[in-house]
Amino acid sequence: MSSVEERRDACLNAIDELLCYLRRQQDSDIARELNARFDSPGAILEAGAHELSKTSLTANEARLLALMPPLVRSIERTAWGSHPRLDSARACTRYLSTLFIGMPCERFYALSLDGTGLLTAVTLLGQGTLDETPFYLGALLKGAVETDARCMVLSHNHPGGTLQPSRADIDCTKQAQQALQKLGITLVDHIIVADGMGVSLRQNGFIDISPEQDARLCVDWLK
Repeated sequence: MSSVEERRDACLNAIDELLCYLRRQQDSDIARELNARFDSPGAILEAGAHELSKTSLTANEARLLALMPPLVRSIERTAWGSHPRLDSARACTRYLSTLFIGMPCERFYALSLDGTGLLTAVTLLGQGTLDETPFYLGALLKGAVETDARCMVLSHNHPGGTLQPSRADIDCTKQAQQALQKLGITLVDHIIVADGMGVSLRQNGFIDISPEQDARLCVDWLK
């Protein structure tokens, strides 16, 4: 059994244990039934109370499972503190994954950083559907100025699970980089998150850092 399969089974067992406790019974296969319908433990929790109530779950059971993702998001973000130092693509991806736990639709965020990678603000730029979200350049520039950012990282999630950047993802990245550069702000990266993993558009060659943008954060970002 692979590590991915082990984690999946552990999550399904945890869901079963919770439901057994609620139902006051010794064992249950309901998590496997839900997994067959929603395809993964994460998708079960991301489905929301409305969709879960269409299964064999009671209304209270559906509401309880739907409450788990925001609770986990809050716990995970609290562990990072208010102003963590996100000085590499790897560290930034780990932090960003906490923002998207249990998100059934796309969300677009901008992280404001100082020149060393210290996080100063997180701005929600937009929220969309399962497979797309609007990108608002005006909201990005407004947030950049209001938070006095020196560097910024864009990020959005792909709830469908693919880490492949779309043409629209690449185009909005280039548009944002050009606009921020006019304000003297460096776009360090655009990270797409799916299933707790991330892909860096900078690492994949879609963001070029010019010689004058030589903040140490930019130099060490991909190390």
